[in-house]
Amino acid sequence: MFPGLFLLVLFYASSASHPPRGCGPCDPSRCAPLPIGGCSSGPPVRDPCGCCEMCAAGPGDPCSPRGAGAARCAAGLECTRSDRKSKTGVCVCKSGSFPVCGSDGRGYESMCELKEASARAVDENKPEIRVKTHGRCGH
Repeated sequence: MFPGLFLLVLFYASSASHPPRGCGPCDPSRCAPLPIGGCSSGPPVRDPCGCCEMCAAGPGDPCSPRGAGAARCAAGLECTRSDRKSKTGVCVCKSGSFPVCGSDGRGYESMCELKEASARAVDENKPEIRVKTHGRCGH
């Protein structure tokens, strides 16, 4: 009935299962190790190729939306570019981001709020605050 629509859906379905351009065969021995203390932005994420675990970029960190070397934003953040021609962007809070529980035992309404509290703590020579769990503390 709608052959153009069918072909469009078929194209997107087939392209979604393929890794980005530049991804070769997965070789876990070539993956960079995660930091010993864990990722400050929360649990690790898979790289865009789906091969290696990596730390996600936090609020204000550089990111790139596509490609094998892309830096992925942590949960609750999105990569925003200043203009369409730019290949890189900055991770910013999504509207409607969700709460996280910090390593200090306090709850934060968003990753951005935790990141700001962590920066203040470090400025006061206190330990960095990391994401302990996604969601409210104690749940």
